[in-house]
Amino acid sequence: MKPKATISSLFIILLLFSGTCRAQETLTAFGVDLNMLNEIVKISGHDSIFVSSAKEDDRSEKNTGQSYHFYNRKTKSRVFPDGYEAAYPFAGKTALVKHNNRWGLIDRNGKFVYHHPVPDIVRLSSYEKFVLFSDDRTDRIIYRMQDGSRQESSIACAMPATPDYFISKTGNGKYNLTSQDHQPVFSTDSDTIISNNRLLYKDNPDNLILAKKKNRYSLLDTEGKEITKTKYTKARFTGPYVMLSEKNQWNYYTYQNKQLHFMFSSPYECRTPAYQENAVGVFRTPEGYNILKANGEILRDYFEYISDEGTYGVKGNILFIFSSDAGYYAYTEK
Repeated sequence: MKPKATISSLFIILLLFSGTCRAQETLTAFGVDLNMLNEIVKISGHDSIFVSSAKEDDRSEKNTGQSYHFYNRKTKSRVFPDGYEAAYPFAGKTALVKHNNRWGLIDRNGKFVYHHPVPDIVRLSSYEKFVLFSDDRTDRIIYRMQDGSRQESSIACAMPATPDYFISKTGNGKYNLTSQDHQPVFSTDSDTIISNNRLLYKDNPDNLILAKKKNRYSLLDTEGKEITKTKYTKARFTGPYVMLSEKNQWNYYTYQNKQLHFMFSSPYECRTPAYQENAVGVFRTPEGYNILKANGEILRDYFEYISDEGTYGVKGNILFIFSSDAGYYAYTEK
């Protein structure tokens, strides 16, 4: 690499790194449980009600401790008169709020379905997204956000069945796909094998493999059938999408009914899949973070940071929420 090119590359790396550091510092200053926010946004859907503490007409209430309010998305007027010390978007019939230093769930009329009697710890269960209220003096109280029903216990997830295929390292230091009886699927080994699914089953027609040989990738199914030629210098999976790089462009595909369907070409490389149905994923450039939509368009604004699943982002001193249609609004500010 030429010295000039090296300096340019180092400058871009330092620029991206410094942007990440600033964004992370800003995130910690918001005082929001970002894991909780991420999970609730994913199950909230496109709602007619949104929650914010960043609206202009709420500036006078910043020092009252009740700065979060719920608003009608169309009229931008308040839905409930009460404000909250903290609040998350509605997920089904309830929303998680903090009022008088105690967490609880409100319904769509602003009435408490449950308000914990003492200052408490609140969290979401790992799988079912139940809200768990607990502290040192009370038993754990469980509610399901989608319908506001109280639960006796969380539901344990069953162990997955043993997959039919495994990515295995061979004796020559390369890789092959092997079946449960340890037989190789492909006639020749690959330098690298990447799967689009963590577990590979025979009855899943959408299982795909990216195999790298001599610095070139090809796309195959788990039966060893070649879907594309071995010609791509870069390739990756992002959620359900196949990404193949060609002529400095990323070609985006979906795979359905054992057919590869071209979507669009883009200069942007999505690194993580967005949760929205109309979005492919989150990407990053020297300008900042953005979301690539399923029609090839991007958001009009770049952000200093966007979460891996495209649920929230930071621009300036404002934390934004990205809704299920890939729109966004100001949630809170520091």
